[in-house]
Amino acid sequence: MKAFGYPEKKTKSGPWEMREVTFVADPEMIRRLADFLEDAAARMESDGDRFDHLHLLDVWSAWGRGLPDVIVARPADAA
Repeated sequence: MKAFGYPEKKTKSGPWEMREVTFVADPEMIRRLADFLEDAAARMESDGDRFDHLHLLDVWSAWGRGLPDVIVARPADAA
């Protein structure tokens, strides 16, 4: 697994590979994030090679402006 990200204020091109990711959120938001990750894993398995990536912003309307998008992507070597 690898994690990539962009800073709030972009200073150079990215994304950058992250060494660590921290989520600061209440329990409900963490559970919703976990649900999204479970759903993304299920879609990745069922869609096979057709799965490329999935954005949390696209599947949870309550995840709005001011919140960072979370994206699940298929590993490049899985193609």
